[in-house]
Amino acid sequence: MNFRDPKLVFVKNFRGDTTSFLQVSDLKGPNVHLKDVESGGNFIFTKKQIEMFVASNKLKVTQIDDLPPILFDKPLKKREVISRDKFDDKAHKEMERRYQYVLGVIDEGFPAYTPKWLDPYIIEKAQQIKDEAPPSYRSLARWMKVFVESGWEKKSLLMRHDDKGSNEIKLHPEVNDILKSVVREHTFKFKRVKYMNAYRDFLQQLDELNVKRKATGQDVLEHCSYKTLRNRFGS
Repeated sequence: MNFRDPKLVFVKNFRGDTTSFLQVSDLKGPNVHLKDVESGGNFIFTKKQIEMFVASNKLKVTQIDDLPPILFDKPLKKREVISRDKFDDKAHKEMERRYQYVLGVIDEGFPAYTPKWLDPYIIEKAQQIKDEAPPSYRSLARWMKVFVESGWEKKSLLMRHDDKGSNEIKLHPEVNDILKSVVREHTFKFKRVKYMNAYRDFLQQLDELNVKRKATGQDVLEHCSYKTLRNRFGS
């Protein structure tokens, strides 16, 4: 494969009819630097990896002349440089850890981000990179969604503020117990969790508890936010 061909374009199709078009932006030894022509996202793979992606149809090869010209008329966004002054070392280490898991999933080309596919992969990957606290399959699926929707931007895997710490300490123990129960039930009962339905179940169970508390002269407990429930499913 001629990676120096200026008209060479790689096409990556994702679930949900999302497509990325990638061009070679630089060659350094065995490494090939690819740039997303629409988002400006940058990715680095070895030549051998790219050839394997093409052979397994994870990437398709085409030419600029075969694609709509408007794709290449758009100026590429300059990649934002992540400064050590802006984010702490912990955030960068976590980003790199997530990136290793995400790249492995892309390489494997799993048909779905379910326990069947991700759980064995996570165990193997954790051993490979010596990760003592591997993510759940839900966390990895969330990272994949964020990474793909960002146009394969590595910095999208940086920890957000709501990733840090736990909200459990802010909740009354009985509210927290209900929340855990609802999350557990909907996780194992449904293949695709509908968060609003889960939140309605949570509110209903909390209302029932508050009726009992009122009857015994106890204070009514406050419910947690919908966002808190969503975060629990992603932990």
